[in-house]
Amino acid sequence: MKLMLIFTLCLKINIVFAITGTEIATQVYNNNREPDSIQKNEMTLIDKSKNIRKRSFTTFAIDNKRYNSKSLVIFTAPKKIEKTSMLTYNRKGENSLQWLFLPALKKSRKISNSKKSGRFAGSDVFYEDLENREVELDNHKLVKTIKKKDKIIYQLESVPKDKDSSSYKRSIAFIDAETWLVKKAFFFTTGKKPLKTITVKKTKKIGNTWVPVLTEIIHHKLKHKTIIEVTETSFNNKLEDSFFNKSSLENHSKFKKFL
Repeated sequence: MKLMLIFTLCLKINIVFAITGTEIATQVYNNNREPDSIQKNEMTLIDKSKNIRKRSFTTFAIDNKRYNSKSLVIFTAPKKIEKTSMLTYNRKGENSLQWLFLPALKKSRKISNSKKSGRFAGSDVFYEDLENREVELDNHKLVKTIKKKDKIIYQLESVPKDKDSSSYKRSIAFIDAETWLVKKAFFFTTGKKPLKTITVKKTKKIGNTWVPVLTEIIHHKLKHKTIIEVTETSFNNKLEDSFFNKSSLENHSKFKKFL
């Protein structure tokens, strides 16, 4: 029994030190995914003068063979931006497709790749941040393995293989080896100082899936902060792939019972 225990411990140690940056990124990409999900969220925007604005939105997502996932974000409050929505198609080996619907204009428009660094609904979330970026699009390097008591944190640097595929030049993420969630990430566009910092303040395990439920995003250049709190999460809602189309972007009748 003792010999078996020693062998197991040695095996775990070898796995920890042998893992590569790409393997870590793959674990993050593949873990904590469900066939579909619905999340209700509260968003708080804080500008450099400490002015506060509140927003509510619901996110619907369907995971079709992992690479070809789709998501729809629908704002429910305040009245000024109610029904504003964003549709994202993630496509294997290709750039994602995104459309934004603004009720005031009564029409949707496609977001071009050159506009994906735009701020979504005045927040510090870029359109690009709503994508489910494939592991293969970046070069991943394990910078450091950090041990904190009984936890292991991986520091991972990711750089786009094609500089035109992202508005970020590189990112540095700190990943919990137990949950495979990013706990903190820095995003760079120029120089050594990050443009944005994203910190996951609180997580929750629902079934076998870990979910970030409180996230803070700081845009350092604008001195602006976005806080997103997930108030409700449900999985396996039997959402259909046909729900996620441009028609649903403008007409939310298929999702009305969930809002």
